[in-house]
Amino acid sequence: ASTTTVLLDAGDDCTARIPTSAGDAAGWKEIGYNDSTGWLPGTTGVGYDYTGLIGLDVSSMQGVNSTVYIRVPFTVSDANNIDALKLKMKYDDAFVAYINGAEVFSSPAVPSPLSWDSGANWLHEDYDAILFEEYDITASIGTLQEGGNLLAIHALNYGASSSDLLFIPRLE
Repeated sequence: ASTTTVLLDAGDDCTARIPTSAGDAAGWKEIGYNDSTGWLPGTTGVGYDYTGLIGLDVSSMQGVNSTVYIRVPFTVSDANNIDALKLKMKYDDAFVAYINGAEVFSSPAVPSPLSWDSGANWLHEDYDAILFEEYDITASIGTLQEGGNLLAIHALNYGASSSDLLFIPRLE
C-alpha cells in the first residue's frame, strides 16, 4: 500500500521578497541562495487580505509590484522512496513553481516572457483561490535530493494595485 507523505504543508516557514529590479531575479530559486538579508520571514500563506490564511503579510507590494518571490525550505528523508509527487496550491492569481532551481509547474495565467515585475494575465477568482488545486509533478521527482530542498514560487498578482494576494503551497 502506498502512503502519502507531506513534504511541505500550509503554515511552514518561508521567506518572501518583493523584487525592486531585475538584479533581484538572480539566483533566488537556488537552494544555496542567501535569503537572510532583504527577505521577509514568516509562514505560508503569503499574501494579504485573505483573513485567517495569511502567515506572511506582503501588502507592502500593493501599488509597487505584481510579483513576489517566495522560498519554502523542506526536507526529504528518502528521495529514492518517492514514486509520485503532487503540488497543491491555493493561489491568487498565478505562479511558477521551482524545486531546487528547476521549474516544475507554471499556472495558465503566467505571461511569457516572465520577468521580475510581471503580473498575471488574468484573475484567479477569490472563491477558487481558497481551495487547493492539485498538480501532478511526478515527472519532476528527479529534482528532489536527500536532506534539504527548496520550493521557490514566483508569485504573480493581476496588477500591482490588486486588492488581495494569496499563495499557500503543499507538496506531497
